[in-house]
Amino acid sequence: MLIRKANPGEGPVCDALLTRLIQTERQWEPNLDETFTVCDNYEHRMSEEGTLLLVAEENDEIVGFLFGFLYPS
Repeated sequence: MLIRKANPGEGPVCDALLTRLIQTERQWEPNLDETFTVCDNYEHRMSEEGTLLLVAEENDEIVGFLFGFLYPS
């Protein structure tokens, strides 16, 4: 498995993975909207200052991600 910084254009892949996670969680939380999809979240946010989007790649496929950001206190 390779962990690397996400490239421009890979945000939608992370959106799709988060959508799959939310849909999986419906088995424990039936109030989640089954039609909900994450759109235009990570592509936009990964370009903001103080953020970092890492992806996990296996066999040239993104299989996971980690998003971090600085929160001023």
